[in-house]
Amino acid sequence: MIPFTSLLFDLDGTLLDTAPDFITSVNILL
Repeated sequence: MIPFTSLLFDLDGTLLDTAPDFITSVNILL
């Protein structure tokens, strides 16, 4: 799996455009 810290950095980039639902799930976990 991708290190969670790296994943957080990615949230500001590509994932923000490609997977908004995934970001919402991460925010709930946090």
